[in-house]
Amino acid sequence: MKRLVWAACLVSVATLTQLSATPATPRPMQDSPAAGGRERTYFIAAEETEWDYAPLGIDMMTGEPFAGTAVAYTQPGPTQIGHVYRKAVYR
Repeated sequence: MKRLVWAACLVSVATLTQLSATPATPRPMQDSPAAGGRERTYFIAAEETEWDYAPLGIDMMTGEPFAGTAVAYTQPGPTQIGHVYRKAVYR
C-alpha cells in the first residue's frame, strides 16, 4: 500500500513538473475556418431538475433506514431541505 501511495505521489509531481514546463503562449486554433477547418455550432441548455440524494430511502452503506443524525439530513423540515434538491443540469 505504501508503494502505491508513493507511486501516485511521484506521478503527480511528474505531471505538475511537465505542466509547469509547457509554454504559456497561446496556440493557434486548429479548427478555425481560415485554417481549412469547419465551423461548429453547439447548443447548451440549462434544465432545472430535482435531484434525489437518497432515492431508496435507506442508508446504502448499511442497508438499513436512516438513523441518528442522518435523519436530520434526509427528512425535510423548517430548517432542512431533505434529500431532494433542485439543481440545474447543463445539456
